Amino acid sequence: MADSFEVTELVRLFRSGLLALLPVMDAARIRWASPGVFDPWEDIERTLFTSIVGSCVENAVPEALPPLAPYGLTGTDYSGHSFISERSLRLDGTPNVLVELRIGKEPFDTALLHELDASLAPTGRAIAKQIEACAFDLGSRTAAGVNYRGELTYSE
Repeated sequence: MADSFEVTELVRLFRSGLLALLPVMDAARIRWASPGVFDPWEDIERTLFTSIVGSCVENAVPEALPPLAPYGLTGTDYSGHSFISERSLRLDGTPNVLVELRIGKEPFDTALLHELDASLAPTGRAIAKQIEACAFDLGSRTAAGVNYRGELTYSE
């Protein structure tokens, strides 16, 4: 059976999951806000991202997609990965990849994006954008170029 999600909805569900975990992290004394974020929180973030977003990418139909780029890490080349991209920046001529959600006025309300060049390598330019102003797509390289989709259909 197939189902689908908007990529923006998946990212927002991921954020909701992070927010829901904060009382538990506070009780367990696991730091989730800078300074002092350590591996346990980063492991939790990556696992949640992989579970919510990555599982849909892994089971995408009708065609298989490259594996999703890891959350919270800056790659040197995204041509071999699927990746989350902010739509309006890309349509305005700034290809980009979502690296992580950061704390702005509220926890995880700001998307940290890195600009990509034509070969899908980071240029070194970081962009911060309020998540509520973001629409996200899934990008992946195909034989015809880079393909972006706003909705992801997957098999359960």
